[in-house]
Amino acid sequence: MYNDYILVGPRDDPASVLSAANVIGAVQRIETQIRAYLFLEETTVAPIKRNWNSGTRAVLIPLKQATAGTRKQAAAWGDFEYGEALDAYTLSDRATWLKFGNKGRLDILFQSDPPLFNPYGIILVNPEKHPHIKTRDGQTFIEWMLSETGQTLIADYRILGQQAFFPTAKP
Repeated sequence: MYNDYILVGPRDDPASVLSAANVIGAVQRIETQIRAYLFLEETTVAPIKRNWNSGTRAVLIPLKQATAGTRKQAAAWGDFEYGEALDAYTLSDRATWLKFGNKGRLDILFQSDPPLFNPYGIILVNPEKHPHIKTRDGQTFIEWMLSETGQTLIADYRILGQQAFFPTAKP
């Protein structure tokens, strides 16, 4: 199954993310605004410093590397609450965004670019390395997830009426 990452930001889009041709260009526009902010030049993009260790960060790092940015320059990436309070940009997976429910002035500004693809996989734990694991139960779960029933449930899962995940297994 899969979902995707989205770039969320203030509706007025002070970094002009909406006019970017791809997500790398969108990140570059944000970087430019952040650099201006850090050097006290006039800008309307607020910086946010946030440390996290997640799948979202794993996607953000290659995007940042593609723009030759640094962690300091990435200060405007924040979570939704900070983003709303300070009109900042943030990268999120779509399901998290849907669950959040957009309680403020943020919109999806960039989506549907290949680097934002977010695949999920399922792997049985190696019983030779971890003999205490219930391998039979794990295999049963995998078979169920890959079955027609499992794939239908993935496809039918909705958050606020919108599909959050998309099945990819062919039962």
